[in-house]
Amino acid sequence: MNFIITLEVILLNDEPRKQLLEIVKIFEIEVLEEPRILEGLLKDFCRNSKKEIFSIVIASKEEFVKQLTVNDNNENFPQYNKIVGLSHKLQENYGISEEISFWAVETI
Repeated sequence: MNFIITLEVILLNDEPRKQLLEIVKIFEIEVLEEPRILEGLLKDFCRNSKKEIFSIVIASKEEFVKQLTVNDNNENFPQYNKIVGLSHKLQENYGISEEISFWAVETI
């Protein structure tokens, strides 16, 4: 008996990431602390990227920008560990896949 194993590869659209950079250039970094405004802007520029927009907006609502930019002066807890921890928070609290959650935290 032969079994066929299929792997689902989630291809994330990088357009929301590019548009987010442009949005921050225009509206400054504070726009990342305004989830409703951020969501509207992202939907205006890349409306077909629903899962990416959702994950970015949730990261904004959870104030990940503040958590990532706080200087904790702890060299034993590098930025990568913060990203992993926040990614796990998205997975556990919102049921977002590992790949999408990590992408969202890196993006925000």
